[in-house]
Amino acid sequence: MNQDSWMTAKVGLRLATVATITSSAFLAGKTSAQSFSAPALLLSPTPLLAEQWTTHLGRDRSTVPLNLVASSGFLAFLAQRALRSTNNRWLYAMSSATLLIWVPYSIFFLGPINRKLAGKAAQLRKQYRKRLESQNSSPVVASKVARLEEASSKKNQRSAFDILLSLWTLDLWSLFSDDDETALKVDQNPTPEIAAQDFESVHLLVDQWATLNLGRTLMASLAAGMATWAAIGEM
Repeated sequence: MNQDSWMTAKVGLRLATVATITSSAFLAGKTSAQSFSAPALLLSPTPLLAEQWTTHLGRDRSTVPLNLVASSGFLAFLAQRALRSTNNRWLYAMSSATLLIWVPYSIFFLGPINRKLAGKAAQLRKQYRKRLESQNSSPVVASKVARLEEASSKKNQRSAFDILLSLWTLDLWSLFSDDDETALKVDQNPTPEIAAQDFESVHLLVDQWATLNLGRTLMASLAAGMATWAAIGEM
């Protein structure tokens, strides 16, 4: 390998390292923003809060999985190529492992809350649809009902890409369950009006989710910090 090719490869590796550290820092910032924005979300009415949380989780599925996999994989690569005689090898390895801990942490701690909130969101959506249908059949109401039915239909159509996203985000429950079934398990006797217990339940679940989500913030922060320290040590 000539000098120019070696320098090009080195610069490319440095840029990839910077991108990986930035990606890990992005995960830390994103998860912390989710948790610290929860108090503002908790001021919302129960149906709105449930839908906000559902939208929030859906957007995570399009950004977090690839970010997590790419960052962890490249950090493992950096650990493999680092000199054995330095601490950089262990710093990169621990950084990669810290990001991977995100996986079981999400499954065992956030997964149960995700399932309960998904059930509540589906239940509240059904109650809202029933209230609309019980009103006068105006064009506006009919349009709202049609949009709800269309959204529900699209939600139940799972493509191969949807399955991969579900696996990557650890939302394994969505592969085998239906929101309507989950809603029935949450409440066997849904009422037309939102009960006080629904208000307390949804708000409490979102508050718990935001608190436990801080654990993922800590993991991403530690990973970014260790990777940064290792990169500085290589200069």
